[in-house]
Amino acid sequence: MVRVLHGVAEACAPRDLEFVPSPGQIQSAVNRIDELMARMDRFTSFALGVVTALLEWSCVPRHGRRFSSLGIQERARVLARWQHSRIQPRPIIANQLVGLCQYGFFSQPTIEAEIGYVPEGRVKKLIEERRRSHGTPPL
Repeated sequence: MVRVLHGVAEACAPRDLEFVPSPGQIQSAVNRIDELMARMDRFTSFALGVVTALLEWSCVPRHGRRFSSLGIQERARVLARWQHSRIQPRPIIANQLVGLCQYGFFSQPTIEAEIGYVPEGRVKKLIEERRRSHGTPPL
């Protein structure tokens, strides 16, 4: 499952910004997602495992290889095909996986600094209030 998430993260990492994400930043995003998955309930974690296995093995008939062994451009095309597919579960699956990987990528403080995102004082205050009321998640 981690191999598929790493492949999705590489394929959907932003390439149009002033910087190109390093392999370490992509791996850090996957680690963040892995930590998030550790806090999920068993059903959600199981469903995510099924979804990633479905994506991984669905490429074999068309490409002759699993999703994680495809090149970045091929993976991006597979994800785009899934996002615009008429087969209903595919767009939902692709959008959820891409969203999860983008969360893991953009929630890194180093990425926030590189793209120039600085939360305003109000946002920082809101974050602190929520951490106090809900607890600080392990990051």
